[in-house]
Amino acid sequence: MEKKKAFTLSEKVLVGVIIALAFLLVAQRISAYRYFSRLDAIEIIASEEKTAAETASETKSEETKSETETESEAEPEKRLININTASKEELILLKGIGEKKAQAIIDYRNENGGFDKIEEIMNVSGIGEKTFLNIKSYITVD
Repeated sequence: MEKKKAFTLSEKVLVGVIIALAFLLVAQRISAYRYFSRLDAIEIIASEEKTAAETASETKSEETKSETETESEAEPEKRLININTASKEELILLKGIGEKKAQAIIDYRNENGGFDKIEEIMNVSGIGEKTFLNIKSYITVD
C-alpha cells in the first residue's frame, strides 16, 4: 500500500490563504453589487427629487418675480422715512438709531424748524458721519 502524502504546514497555510482570498473576492463582488444597486437607486431618487425641485423652483421663481415687480414699484415709498415728520417709532427703524437718538432728532427738528436737507441730521447730538452714511439711503426731507 502506498502511503498517502500529508500536506506540509506551508502547503496548509497556502490552501487556507487561497480559500480566504476566494471568500473575500466573493464577498467583495456581493458588496460591489449591493453598492452599485444602491447607487442606481440613489441616482433614480436624486433624479426624481431634482425634477421636483426644479419644478417647484420654477413655480416659486415666477411667483417671486411677480411679487418683486410689485414690491419694487412700492419699495422707494416704503423705505424712505421723512425725518421732518417721522414718529419716534419710525425713526427707530433706521440702522443705528435707538430711542435716545430718535428723541434727539425730534427735539432738534422742533427747536430748529425741521431739516432742509438730509445732511443736517448730522447736527443732531449723537449722529455723526458713520450713522449718516448708514441711513442716508433711507431718509428724506420732502
